[in-house]
Amino acid sequence: LKEHAEQLRQVFTQLRKHRLFVKQSKCEFAKASIPFLCHAISHNQLVMDPSKLKAVQDWTPPTSMKEVQAFLGLANYYCKFIRHFAAITSPLSNLLRKNEGFHRDSDQKKIFDSIKCALTSSPTLVLSDPSLPYVMWTDASHVAKGAILCQDQGHGLQPIAFEPRKLKPAECNYATHDREALAIVHAIKNPAYRKLRHLLLREHHDQNAHFGVDKTLAAISANFFWPKLSHDVRSYVHSSHMCQCNKARNTAPYCLLHPLEIPQVPWSHVALDFITDAPRTSSHYNAILTVVDKLRKMAHFLPTSTTVTAEHVADLFFKEVVRLHGIPCVLINDCDSRFVGRFCQSLFQRMDSKIRLSTAYHPQSDGQTERMNRTLENALRTCVNA
Repeated sequence: LKEHAEQLRQVFTQLRKHRLFVKQSKCEFAKASIPFLCHAISHNQLVMDPSKLKAVQDWTPPTSMKEVQAFLGLANYYCKFIRHFAAITSPLSNLLRKNEGFHRDSDQKKIFDSIKCALTSSPTLVLSDPSLPYVMWTDASHVAKGAILCQDQGHGLQPIAFEPRKLKPAECNYATHDREALAIVHAIKNPAYRKLRHLLLREHHDQNAHFGVDKTLAAISANFFWPKLSHDVRSYVHSSHMCQCNKARNTAPYCLLHPLEIPQVPWSHVALDFITDAPRTSSHYNAILTVVDKLRKMAHFLPTSTTVTAEHVADLFFKEVVRLHGIPCVLINDCDSRFVGRFCQSLFQRMDSKIRLSTAYHPQSDGQTERMNRTLENALRTCVNA
């Protein structure tokens, strides 16, 4: 009773904390046994709900396929109470096969009565104690396989659960030792393995000080393995809300994105870029200086060479661009040494033109010029191969 009172105190504390209320007429306290999900739970014991047992006792033999399905549905819910359940119910479940047909006879009534007897005389299951060792028995016949999980809690081995399953048609042809091995695999295999993965990730990460990917992966892989383990660990750790909110960053904070402004006047914003490694022409040109108007997307393609100097670039820009369109207000280019050198910097400063450098190793920041380069390369390639 002391433990029960302490548990009630904890529950009431949480209810009061979150301002939740329970109806007194729906509450029961200090009960020796309580019904829960069609079971009766008492101290360290689990039995079938007496009302369901009464329904099984009063159940009349099925007269149609639908009644067979209803009876087997109820019986399957309590299969963990019945030893050799799959073998006992196999003749009835075979009636549910396609094109099998339903025929009432004395054999089916005997099978129905045997299932009712097994349900009404089912043993009492004990609740497992994680601190004690478990014992598992497995067995297989020509029609079914199953396992019994037991534990000795001071009164000898007592069943915790029965796990039956009917053999598939192909499995019925297995040799005896293969069917026995199949029963062992069936007993130890966790059908909800994906839920178990999430449970292991939460246990080794959330309950272990929210370590990083490497430490979490090392802790899990010491005892467990599944396909794409490292991928699952990395995704789980990187998506952890607690880690994102509480862990310190080891990088500078990200700044807000600032897109390039849209010009209002043609040729007021100009982008420059080089196309290099082109075949050398008879005039010794092997590069192209691309100059693009950011507003109208008009472009000039100026032939040059990869060895061109900053002075020659400035001269070429004045002769072919400034002469025709005037001095631009903004120049957009990459971090090429001919653009960021002292000569061009001083020249553009005297022109009262602002310089906007694109991000290193990120050509998308000047995507309009890169797209114009691609268009020119496609045109040249088409003309050469025509």
